[in-house]
Amino acid sequence: MGRFVMVECAIWTDPDFAALSADAQLLFLWSWTNPKAAISGIYEVSVRAMSRLFGNDSLRVRYALDELARKPMVRYDQENEVLWVVKRAHYANRSPKVAVAMQREVLSCPDTPLLKEFTAMYGSRLAIRVPDGR
Repeated sequence: MGRFVMVECAIWTDPDFAALSADAQLLFLWSWTNPKAAISGIYEVSVRAMSRLFGNDSLRVRYALDELARKPMVRYDQENEVLWVVKRAHYANRSPKVAVAMQREVLSCPDTPLLKEFTAMYGSRLAIRVPDGR
């Protein structure tokens, strides 16, 4: 059985989302709802996997990622193939079980500079930490 992910209908009237190109909007919605998407919003995914949205056109993915990074709505570490949906953790349930799941996701994430940014933004509020040396 698939997971259930809630996306607010108000996203269509959000000025930042409305200003995006159609490709960036599609990639943003995909980043929240794809099978690899993490509750924390930070997870491993390749440009190749994302390019399936656009008929395997990786250039369209790169343009959409650049556009989303300027907002900043999504950040991507190309070298480590890690995507971070910046506000995903903000909208997650605050239950202890969710916090444990997020910690597990962070620990399984490849080493990336995005982890430091993620924990700086959410670490104390969500009781998530990255072990020293990562």
